[in-house]
Amino acid sequence: MILSTNFLKDYLDIDFDTTDKIHELAENMTKVGNEYDSAKKLIDATNLTIGEVLECEMHPDSDHLHVCKVNVGD
Repeated sequence: MILSTNFLKDYLDIDFDTTDKIHELAENMTKVGNEYDSAKKLIDATNLTIGEVLECEMHPDSDHLHVCKVNVGD
């Protein structure tokens, strides 16, 4: 089972800022009968830019690439 820490934050008052805290929660869940296989961050990235895809069309010289116009707020 995969649980999102964002989902759990809606129901629990727990700080998930460190991997140790995530493992601590997973261990406590196991103690009450909810076994887990692993506990990890799905993504650990910095300097991300989030944007909205405004247009997307096929690249004229490729059958598998696309050319997209993206609004990143700049």
